[in-house]
Amino acid sequence: MNQRGNVLFLILIAVALFAALSYAVTSSTRSGNNNSKSETISAQAAAIIQFLEAVDIAVLRMKMNGIAIENIDLGYPLKTSDGTQITTANSNCTSDTCRVFKPAGGNVSPVTFENYAVPNPSSFAPTSVAPGYYDYIMYQWPDAGTSAQDVVLRIRALEPEFCAEINKKLDITLAPNFSGSVLNGLNPASWDGGGYSCTTNCSSASGNKTFANVTSNYCNVHHLVIVR
Repeated sequence: MNQRGNVLFLILIAVALFAALSYAVTSSTRSGNNNSKSETISAQAAAIIQFLEAVDIAVLRMKMNGIAIENIDLGYPLKTSDGTQITTANSNCTSDTCRVFKPAGGNVSPVTFENYAVPNPSSFAPTSVAPGYYDYIMYQWPDAGTSAQDVVLRIRALEPEFCAEINKKLDITLAPNFSGSVLNGLNPASWDGGGYSCTTNCSSASGNKTFANVTSNYCNVHHLVIVR
């Protein structure tokens, strides 16, 4: 009887140990998956920031080479939400030397971020810039140095988790909000007469060239690219 009791006791211990081991393995797998996803989002957010920095370097180099900001062309082949392909351009620029996304000019690859975007964001019209692509609009950026409207690159309709990670990397806890009317940043003739101005959390944009904010079920990344 004692031997049978010992065997039963050992079996119960073995079952308990197996259950504990299974739980530990499952928890480790889940933790590993979560860490992997977090690392992926962090790397992709860093790729977005790196692209914006490359645009900054190109614009700075052009300005140092004597190209007026009104002649810098930030145009690239973009797509609208209905799939239409559009080639945008600044008509003031007449050669590749003033084009940011040409090898003879800024030599920046016109990367898009469709893989990071919300496929069908709410409130997007068919003619809106497609998710993951970017447009240029005018903002009165806080502390930019003048009261003039500045050219801002806006990446459209990304997944909110990317925007949260970008703000985290830039130490932004409360993203600023802007309101106003849309002015085409690729057309210097329309740079004045409206645009966006900051309404809340403006200090987050002071000393920062980039921020992200959530609108409905998606988010936009805003980057100051030409200061006037």
